Amino acid sequence: MSNHQQIAEDYAKLAQQLLAVSQSLSQLGIGATAGFFESALSRDSQESEVKENDRFSPRQPEFGLGRDSEKPESQLNFVDKLVAGTKAKFTSMDDRKVALVAATLLDNQGQMEINPLTQQPEKVYRGDGYAIRQIGDVYSISDATDRSQTKMNFYLTENGPAIWGENKLSSPEKAEFLSVYRNLKAGSQLEGADVGDLARKVATLGALSPQGSHKVLSDLKGMKAFGLINHTINQMGVEPNEANVQVIVGGYTLTRERGEDGTKVSMHSNDGRGELLSYTAQRGDRGISVQLDTLKLNQGDMASLKEIAQHSQYLAAELPSRTAVAAPVPFMTSRPLDIQPDLFKALQHLKNLDVKRENEEDYPGKRLTVLNNDPTGRFLLNRIRSHQGKLSEAEQMVAYEFCLGYQKQLQQAEIDLPTSSSLSQFLTQKKTELIRQDANPEAIISAAKVPASSVAPKNVYPSPPNSAREL
Repeated sequence: MSNHQQIAEDYAKLAQQLLAVSQSLSQLGIGATAGFFESALSRDSQESEVKENDRFSPRQPEFGLGRDSEKPESQLNFVDKLVAGTKAKFTSMDDRKVALVAATLLDNQGQMEINPLTQQPEKVYRGDGYAIRQIGDVYSISDATDRSQTKMNFYLTENGPAIWGENKLSSPEKAEFLSVYRNLKAGSQLEGADVGDLARKVATLGALSPQGSHKVLSDLKGMKAFGLINHTINQMGVEPNEANVQVIVGGYTLTRERGEDGTKVSMHSNDGRGELLSYTAQRGDRGISVQLDTLKLNQGDMASLKEIAQHSQYLAAELPSRTAVAAPVPFMTSRPLDIQPDLFKALQHLKNLDVKRENEEDYPGKRLTVLNNDPTGRFLLNRIRSHQGKLSEAEQMVAYEFCLGYQKQLQQAEIDLPTSSSLSQFLTQKKTELIRQDANPEAIISAAKVPASSVAPKNVYPSPPNSAREL
């Protein structure tokens, strides 16, 4: 078999593997990306065949990156020739997913900029942890604050991504991209920096959230905004016992509504964006519990909230410092979460499912189960114990893949694993809840501080037991 024929077969295999991914992405309704991937990946694999005496036949523009069809063939198929060379290589399945996520974010939310060094135009998506760029045919993923720290360069050929050079993404970094990939497949929508629920957005995109997202969450935690809004309303000369109050401060309307279910305080924009921030509080035996309900602030709103706090001199000493060094962006895929209930049942069953040995009589009193007989199983058991009955998102994906190998045994026990989509939705909800908790330092406050209220959110997914002893 000639090299050309081998390359053609490799192309065809990649096209078939990526077709399923492209079809899922095209159904998400996330702007131009649907057509961007679909047109490139849904072509019949015959288009990738290479005639023995014809090095590369002309093709349609790769992934919509249009090239002039009148150009000579040597220029028309520049990327394909790079892939056939020694410096570019086909990527693993995980790396292809990373590349598709990067291209999707760039295509949907990237902005055109002029490179200050080369004075050439480039398209850039700026996230909290990473910057994604496209210059010509080259895509790059780099550190958000240091462009020289390039993590991965790739091209999009008509048959899929191909890496150029070394892939320097670490396993935890790659896990952030793979999490976004799963969320997109599960139907999550990509929202810009100024729209949508911020906690949900960060739970969906993690370190790839629009630049400034984590900073808003960190600053909000330091603001103690529930008390701030209450304090500011009181300073406006309203009657303290008045049930419903509405005041205008700058470009915002602050409201307080008291009722049987508690007290709700909120911050609305006056530019048509609606409710940006709201809390509901309720007095109980432990004092006043405060629930963060709405979180749609952007960086401009956060700056305005700081100005309101400074003007009212509310907790002035506790305001976030303007010169404070930004904390590293946390990897949400590494934080322990409740285990998805169906996955928990599967792990529990495999922990108690005996493995028969050939010389069982040589092991009196020593029980061997599916989990403790496998290195991955032992890893999961250790992580569950160390996390007090929880696993991170990345670890739950390891557990999910492990359990898929024992579907027959699980079905015999009438245990159904969650679908990949439902598992992603569960993990996103749990991350959203965790982010809201982190951004709300006033979850429980003394009854002597400020009158208020809170209603606990309904938990769509029941949490499994947190005790590691129960697994």
